[in-house]
Amino acid sequence: MSDHEWKAIYQTIRGVYRTLPRRARRCRFSDIQIVAMYVWTVIHDRPLCWGVERHSYGRLFRPRCLPSYSQFKRRVRSERFNLLLNKVNASLAGRDVPTPTMYVDGKALPVGSDSKDPDARLGRSGGGFRRGFKLHALVTKDGRFVGNSVTSLNACEKREAYQLMLDTPLGDIVLGDGNYDDSKLYELAATRQTQFFAKPRAGAGQGHRRQSAARLQALSLCVGGEPPNYHLRRNIERYFGQLCGFGGSLSPLPAWVRSLPRVQRWVTAKLIGYHARLKDRTNAA
Repeated sequence: MSDHEWKAIYQTIRGVYRTLPRRARRCRFSDIQIVAMYVWTVIHDRPLCWGVERHSYGRLFRPRCLPSYSQFKRRVRSERFNLLLNKVNASLAGRDVPTPTMYVDGKALPVGSDSKDPDARLGRSGGGFRRGFKLHALVTKDGRFVGNSVTSLNACEKREAYQLMLDTPLGDIVLGDGNYDDSKLYELAATRQTQFFAKPRAGAGQGHRRQSAARLQALSLCVGGEPPNYHLRRNIERYFGQLCGFGGSLSPLPAWVRSLPRVQRWVTAKLIGYHARLKDRTNAA
């Protein structure tokens, strides 16, 4: 991680912290330090016990005092910590700044077949079935993950996409693959003055079920079975690749990241590192 990337992360943590209401009582270790320690630990692909060791820090970040392992774990599990962590990611991602074209898709986060994690459910992954979790994302044309959620691998992609599109500012067009060909998504996009396109399934619109007017209109614009400009949807595959293709990126889940709350925190911290890197590259250009 470069100096500029860590500086952007730390300044964003401090800025977002100022927007939160004050605690009823003062803690020995500030929320800023706890969140920074957690993000530092995750970016270095280490467990929490590594984050409370003095030798784990260097020139870029060196807290004056460190909490105990039990204190660190307790603070990381708190609602206030998770609220601050999510707000930091939203701030770095520029959540309220959509682009004209956006994409919706998901990425599987499988775990080993011998894992006993009850939250890791069986779902589709890479043409087969595996146990694990899934990152659902709404991504801008310039690669920012402005909307995201992490669920078990068997969660309904359409339902998660509906919630992401409901909670996130949208551009003019949202593109998705055939898994998102659903009337509810078309209707939601239409109510928000957005055109939604998903690759239609075979025989789409030819049955006896009620069809959304917005979906039928989108189908009428398809050429050769594909929506207009559908080739742009391949960009999200590139962005998922970039999210997983640099040092400290979202690689396969390590053995100590199990249970849904831990995976959600881990993925959010990885997205913070990704957005800081993306911001640094954009500024350099």
